Amino acid sequence: MDGLTNITENPPSDDQQMVIINRPLYKRPWFIVVITLLCLVLAVFFWLSYVGFQTYSQLKDVQLHASNVSAAFSARNLSQANDELSATKTSLGQAYAKYRLAYPLRFLWPLGNYLKDGERLFNAGNNIKVTEIDNRDRLNMFDLFEIKNPNIYWDKNAKILYIQSEEKFYKAIDLLP
Repeated sequence: MDGLTNITENPPSDDQQMVIINRPLYKRPWFIVVITLLCLVLAVFFWLSYVGFQTYSQLKDVQLHASNVSAAFSARNLSQANDELSATKTSLGQAYAKYRLAYPLRFLWPLGNYLKDGERLFNAGNNIKVTEIDNRDRLNMFDLFEIKNPNIYWDKNAKILYIQSEEKFYKAIDLLP
């Protein structure tokens, strides 16, 4: 075994030293990935907060106009009811425009379903929908009937729903216990 050396032994050498490189934390790959994901989550959170606040403030205007419509109907002041109704529709259109600002986020898994549910509030169309609210896996909803150009009013004190369609008024009572 004259010319063979043991591979496991490292011959002593003065010119070879083990150098430990201490990189700063912000240059490490895992840190960059974590910070990037955190920034994305925060950006989505702030964007949804902004859109939610804008939509909520606009929906408060819709609620104010809708309560004014109900008060005008109670006072049998049809001209004021008509004015407030048009203001309610305008405010609702503005609230929907603010809600649509979050529309690009519908592709994110947990937010997509949430945004679709909110979309149903604005897109009921000319249908009267009936839904069941429970804790099961999906919402049971169907169209009860279709009416043209519906105007719907709710009297919360009397618990009566008024529906106006093509110069006809419908009154639904005993909806809530």
